[in-house]
Parts: sequence; structure tokens; C-alpha cells
Amino acid sequence: MLFFGLTTLFAASAVLAIPTWSDMPKLCDNHPSQDAVRVMESNFLKQKEILGITAEEVNALRPTIDVHFHLIQSGENMSEGNIPDTLIQDQVDVLNDHFMTSLLGFKLASINHITNPTWFKYVGTGTHQDEMKKQLRKGGAQDLNVYTVSFENNGGLLGYATFPDWYRSNPSDDGVVLRYQTVPGVSHGDYNTGKVLVHEVGHWLGLYHTFQGGCEGSGDQVVDTPAEEGPAWVCETRNTCGGIRSDPIHNFMDYT
Repeated sequence: MLFFGLTTLFAASAVLAIPTWSDMPKLCDNHPSQDAVRVMESNFLKQKEILGITAEEVNALRPTIDVHFHLIQSGENMSEGNIPDTLIQDQVDVLNDHFMTSLLGFKLASINHITNPTWFKYVGTGTHQDEMKKQLRKGGAQDLNVYTVSFENNGGLLGYATFPDWYRSNPSDDGVVLRYQTVPGVSHGDYNTGKVLVHEVGHWLGLYHTFQGGCEGSGDQVVDTPAEEGPAWVCETRNTCGGIRSDPIHNFMDYT
């Protein structure tokens, strides 16, 4: 996965401003500290040097990522997490549509239905997920594993992902955990179009939130992303850091 994180990073060229967003619900649970980001970016640069590959050479490869879906369910109904396989293919199609310009492709490699009410209800960061992932994960670093659950005890959480740098220390943890209602055709209000997984896969490939670090430092480490104080909750133009460009509210790595 470190390699595929490289490909995306190479290819990347309010109603109210939220003064303190830490009390707002975290739709995504990927909020590394600035120290953690510095470590990951340092390791990224070392890996880039080891590979000795240019952006042009990476783009020419046009890699395709195998995606393994693990559908955790508490029963046989869709409201219990039993998502039809056709909707999972729709979700992979959404990934391909929105990563097209990065020259990455995604192929549905497997669908695994698992009835486990405990995992379905209570999996979250640090809760039951280690057991689940160790039993179910497929493939190597180049394979994307997606686990759908209900996050019943995690409020508004929609998903979270591991970063590429974490794979070497804990390969069984690698992947994305996703609220099952966000798969297109299931239903979760404004978040049922499959784009939540686009956001989480961005993290899995090495991208940070657009508001990483707020108005200070290097933000999301992508040079053409304007600084943003905190997440945008609605698609209305704003400029929270007072820069020459407005906040990137249409960027998939924001919350809108």
C-alpha cells in the first residue's frame, strides 16, 4: 500500500466558520497529530527515494487495486447490514469514477458476508476490530479491505482508515471500516452516495484531511490545497484562514 500511496500523492497536483470544531461530531476518525504527520511524511520521502521512481513512471503503470468487502451483519435484512452484492459493485464503480484522474483503478475481488451481531454493533477504533480484522483480512499491502458495520455506539461516525505508513508495524489492521448505510442504495441521509468510501480510501492511500493542522504549517501536504481552519459542514463558500483562495469545500478530503 505504500506504493499506491505514492501514486496518489504524485498525481495530486460556511454558513459559519467553526471556531472550535473539536466538539463537533467526527464523521471520520482519522485525525493524526502534527507530530504523527511529520513521521509519516518523513517515511514517505524515504520510501520515494528507495523506489527511485518518477511521477511519470508511476502514472504509466495505471495500477488496479483489488477490493475485498467484508459485510458484517446482524441478520438477513438490509437494515441489519446484509447489503446486496449489486450495491457493492455500485460502490466500487463510485470509487473508479472519482479516482479516474489519479489513474488508479479498483476491481471488486471478493464479497464476504459475516453474521456477527457483536461486530456489527460495536466495532469501532479500538473495540472488537482487532479480532475481526485478524480473522477476515485478505491479500497483501496492495489489497484494499473494506469492513461494513453499523457503528451503533459511535454517534455520527461514518468511517475510518489506516494510513500507508502503518502497514509495516501492523499489517492485519490495514483497511477501511465503513458505516454500511453509506453504500449507495442503502441510505444514510446526505451520505448515501458512496463518496464516504472515496474519502476513506483517500486516507488509505496517504491523503490527509484538507483541514489537517488548521491554518498553520503544511496542511494536507498537497501544494494546491488552500489552508482550512476546520471541517466544512455545508457546501457554502467560506475562507477560514484568510488566504487568497476559499476553503476547499468540494474536495473529497473535507467533510462536505
